[in-house]
Amino acid sequence: MATTQVLLEDYYCILDEIEELKYSIHIEKDEETLKDLNEEMKTLQNDLKETGDALLSKSTGLHKAMLWKSSQEAEIKGTIDSVQAELKRLKKRLDNIKRTNDFFNKLLYDITLAKGKEHKGKMTLEIETMKLTLSETPGKLVMEEGAEAPERYIKVKTVESIDKVGIKKAIKNGVDIAGFSIVKEPICRIS
Repeated sequence: MATTQVLLEDYYCILDEIEELKYSIHIEKDEETLKDLNEEMKTLQNDLKETGDALLSKSTGLHKAMLWKSSQEAEIKGTIDSVQAELKRLKKRLDNIKRTNDFFNKLLYDITLAKGKEHKGKMTLEIETMKLTLSETPGKLVMEEGAEAPERYIKVKTVESIDKVGIKKAIKNGVDIAGFSIVKEPICRIS
């Protein structure tokens, strides 16, 4: 099926041919030639009608597609809004659960510290359903502000990356770079 642009071009070409044919019919005197010209006019008018119908069908389909897209956009936006609201609600719930968990961990820590027994450098509290043990982690390194590490503890990392912006500018300025090209993609804006 032809594109809308091709159909429009065909439509205007047929209109031009009809105008030229009208002029030829107007100045023609020979009956036989007039008969042939009138037959050609009927053919062109039929072609014009078919092309016009195809254009109308195409634009009606396009109109339906645009209406469908608009209705879908509203539904999608509604879905996005409701999902975002649910995410916000779930985030609050997660924060509450974390606070509750932190509260109970602190409470268990305090109880274990107060009521536990020290064994091999660890505080232990045994109750009917569980055993709580407090110990220290191996520790994490904390670097104070302004502190500088000795040279022997500094690692040098080299990272290579492609300068996409530079390559794009070079191609736009006419430089041919093998394996790279700028691909323009169609975009539809509705206003």
